[in-house]
Order: sequence, then structure tokens, then C-alpha cells
Amino acid sequence: MQITSYIKNDNIFIVKLSGEVDLYNANKIKDMIFTHLKNSAAKNIIINLDEVTYIDSTGIGTLISIRQMVSGAKGELRLIHVTNSVKKIFELTKLNMLFNIADNEESAIATF
Repeated sequence: MQITSYIKNDNIFIVKLSGEVDLYNANKIKDMIFTHLKNSAAKNIIINLDEVTYIDSTGIGTLISIRQMVSGAKGELRLIHVTNSVKKIFELTKLNMLFNIADNEESAIATF
């Protein structure tokens, strides 16, 4: 899994994930976002899942944990470019009702 990130508009932290989000690497994402929230004023976060090929229960649990961290920091979380395979998992587990999912970065930014 690879993680890239940048800050947009001084208040939105964009995180792009690629590869598999699973037991072996999910904590990297959580730790990176926790560190960001602790050290930055940009509390609104967008996670781009466009290149995520697989997510397991640990990865889903990590996204839920990140949502709670962001909310606790008075920010909001958006997921964008959710692939069909990941979207199916979200729908089966009803997580599509828990997360704010947007089609792209621009539409996610418009909802903050």
C-alpha cells in the first residue's frame, strides 16, 4: 500500500491510498492521520480510495476509527472515488450510511 497526502485550501488534508488496505498496513494510515490532526490546523480530511484494490475488516475498522478521530478534532471526513469492489463492502455492511461518500474531490470539498 502507498499513501500520498497534501493540504488543499489551507484547511483540507487530502490522503490518497493505493493498493490493499488490510491488517498489515491499516495502522500506517491511522497513525499518519492521527499525527496530522495533532500537528495541523487542517482538520477536514478527504480520503481518496480510487486506487484501493482490496480492503479487509481491519481496513474498514481503521476508516471507522479515523472518522471518530476526525470528529473528535472538530473536523469532518469524506471518502471519494470509492471503487466498485469497496463500495459493495460498504453497502453490505451499511457503512455507506455512516460515511459521507462523494464522487470526486471538488464535490467533497463543496460539502465542508
